[in-house]
Amino acid sequence: MGNLLPTAVMLFLTYLTPQVFAAQPQAVKDSLFLSVNLHLGMPEGPTINALADHYKVEKIKGTSENATSSSWILVSKNETAHGIDGGVSFRNGKLTQAYKSWTPGNADSTLELTDALLGVVEHFEGEHRNVCVIYHQYINTPGDRGYVITVRCGNKYILISANRGTHGNTADVTEFLESPDFFDSTQRRK
Repeated sequence: MGNLLPTAVMLFLTYLTPQVFAAQPQAVKDSLFLSVNLHLGMPEGPTINALADHYKVEKIKGTSENATSSSWILVSKNETAHGIDGGVSFRNGKLTQAYKSWTPGNADSTLELTDALLGVVEHFEGEHRNVCVIYHQYINTPGDRGYVITVRCGNKYILISANRGTHGNTADVTEFLESPDFFDSTQRRK
């Protein structure tokens, strides 16, 4: 009987081990989906061409053809759509930042905005982004009052902002994919 205990423990561990490891989140390559699956380091030309199949792709003024950095905005080809859908930035011909707006067309609607928040949080959960840092900042200037909430999970983050001001109320939910040195590269451009 004494010899059966180690065998029983080994059988139990053999049965349990695959289920324990299967439940662990798998490492995922950071990406952001804007009708095209974007990854940091993608080459500029093919990325812009692929995005142009789905969006009006407009280069932001101030980025010249021979510059080492460029930024582009993505606007829906659907004439009834509202605002900018996202954007991309490149340095030395490689993708360093991409962002996607989750803000509904009617940001004044509390229900639509909370649905957008739920959508982006579910997306992060689906990518097993469970270790995150959350921080916020209040913005109070003459004529404006608002806040910014950031949920950062590695190279991806969600930016939630709201502003009540003299020029109207705004709210935004945006998902970002950003290389760790993105801010260093934007500082060098100036």
